[in-house]
Amino acid sequence: MRYWVYVDKPTKRVLLHKSTCGACNDGEGMHGHRDPKLNWWTDSFASRDDAWNYAQSEARKLRTQPAVCSLCHP
Repeated sequence: MRYWVYVDKPTKRVLLHKSTCGACNDGEGMHGHRDPKLNWWTDSFASRDDAWNYAQSEARKLRTQPAVCSLCHP
């Protein structure tokens, strides 16, 4: 299982996803990439812990808390 993190600066959302999640779509998302300076999918992580550590790091930069996807529940 691979994991991805989606970061969206305007909404201050940092979400952890399983690669098989429909919202993640192996890092392609549902709508593709809009503006890589404002929102992006990370490269995939081999472990949930590594992905979660990255999510926490990005969330701190945005002064928010990371969350897990409500669709795939990683």
